[in-house]
Amino acid sequence: MAHSVTEVHYRTDNNLKKALIIALLSRVVIGVLIQHWYSAFTYGTNGILSINEIYAREPFISEYTTKYTGLFVRWDSEWYIYIAQHGYPTSIPVSGKWAFSPLYPLLSDGLSKAVLSSRPISLLPFVSAPNQMQSSIILSGLVITNLAFFASVYYLYKLTLKLFKSSQTALVSTVFYCFFFGGVYLSAFYPEALFMALAFASFYYLEKEQFLIAGALGALASLARSDGFLIFIVFVIYALQKLNFKKTNIKLLVKPISASLAIISSFLVFNIIGLILVPGVPFPIQVVARNTNWVYPPLITQLDSSYFKGYTISLLCLKSPSLFVSNSYSLSDPTFISLGLLFIIVLPIAYFLIRIRRVFTIESRTLPYWSFYGLTALVLFTQSWAFSAFRYSIPLIPMYWVSAKIYTKNKFAGLFLFAAMSIMLLLCICLFAISDGLFS
Repeated sequence: MAHSVTEVHYRTDNNLKKALIIALLSRVVIGVLIQHWYSAFTYGTNGILSINEIYAREPFISEYTTKYTGLFVRWDSEWYIYIAQHGYPTSIPVSGKWAFSPLYPLLSDGLSKAVLSSRPISLLPFVSAPNQMQSSIILSGLVITNLAFFASVYYLYKLTLKLFKSSQTALVSTVFYCFFFGGVYLSAFYPEALFMALAFASFYYLEKEQFLIAGALGALASLARSDGFLIFIVFVIYALQKLNFKKTNIKLLVKPISASLAIISSFLVFNIIGLILVPGVPFPIQVVARNTNWVYPPLITQLDSSYFKGYTISLLCLKSPSLFVSNSYSLSDPTFISLGLLFIIVLPIAYFLIRIRRVFTIESRTLPYWSFYGLTALVLFTQSWAFSAFRYSIPLIPMYWVSAKIYTKNKFAGLFLFAAMSIMLLLCICLFAISDGLFS
């Protein structure tokens, strides 16, 4: 029986509400577990890390983690806090801080100065930092992160609904996105949530053929993450799909190609500013800063156990074993990362190859996003630090759609996949809370 437009619209709105409620639940789960893990490892015994060992591993954390907001300040957060407070250094050799994009620290600093810096933020019971300015910057950044996360859920749902015409696929895709094991960064003092919100919104307005809005949002996205400009490929493939190689239709290329150029231009403008502020540094400064301070072999090489020289993740039992039994286990870092890559890389590629005819016909509107997936995965495998692989994988949109397709086709397989991913998320939250080197 055919459903009326009103019934379909109601189901769509109802599923969107469910998606946002599930998004809220995911943030509560992550927030509670971060506090739990940190407290457990702080006061644990029998081989569990002590707080002094955590500080020795990452000294700057001791300045922030005395209160709740500090639990979301880890590793690269320090770079963004510095940029928000002091701007980019102009000294030679070029500082590694130039490898980090400006939008997130700029917005954190802006909100801090506009709203929070004149208020006694440091007196709040859940805020901690060495001084008032840093307290307000951290709180501002976390507000931006969490608002952006909910915006990203909204636009992922709307984009998926527009592409697949299925509110169930849209809902399940957002569930997998919310509980993706790298998703702890979508609540932390990192720009990932901001980038995802801008990217998903940009793609949604692209599909609505509102090219000016899509291009503007895409340009901002490229300033939120160092490789954010890669979303330009979505606009290029979209334009080529619209072109049917008739001379009269060349004009169809102009608007989406112009939007893609705007995205690339924002990346170039930031790097040109870097050349002006740090004379003599080769172009582009973001790439130079990264290669000067961090040079990594291909990801496959890093996953070689000899490269890691015996690093292990300890799945340690807690004295009050609320999550693990009272035994102690260990798992090598390469094995853990490889398990994650099964979900990130192998599963989507298997779907693409098995259903390639469908992808190029019925689901051809998703081809621009598969192109972005391929380009981002290439950067992941050739340029990335293995310990950050899960964070860099968050933008790989097709993996959420493939997971939803598996659930729709076979609920048992879908639930098994979700359970496996949730277990990975639990461990990743633990590693983030204790500032393990794996999760940086």
